[in-house]
Amino acid sequence: MPSVKDTIGPKEGGPLLHGSDIADSGKEYVTGVIMNVRTAPRGFGSPFIIDFDNDVLPGIASWGVNATLARFLSDAISDRTENWRGWGLALAPTDRDEKGNPIMNPRTNKPAIGIKILGIKNPNDVAKTRKSKPKYKLETEKKAAPKKDDGPAPNWDNMPF
Repeated sequence: MPSVKDTIGPKEGGPLLHGSDIADSGKEYVTGVIMNVRTAPRGFGSPFIIDFDNDVLPGIASWGVNATLARFLSDAISDRTENWRGWGLALAPTDRDEKGNPIMNPRTNKPAIGIKILGIKNPNDVAKTRKSKPKYKLETEKKAAPKKDDGPAPNWDNMPF
């Protein structure tokens, strides 16, 4: 049986964002630009893992998207996950699900902190307001010819939407 890192790759084996990470950081929300969406390993509990092009918190650039939020993104952006690339997300911690019920950890059956989507920004708006360059790139992008500077990256920490 292959290891997890052999299955999902070395870069993709980093820590995943949890609602408690955002709450513990003292921030009301975090923002990120979707670089890649991959299918989660079998038995993972979330259908997809989103990789952001920058750390949304120090050392964290991936998020396991639950089925409810995957359906929400499918309706808001596209049913095809390859079309999610370049979209900006604002994510916040929450202790309630979309129906207002307390979020429970399925393993411990104790209250937990989840993640809700505060806002979505289309790639054109992300490109116009971006204030920093992406830290991570897909392997295919690393081999591409250098591109002209598209200007500053967004300051997502001060961006209401």
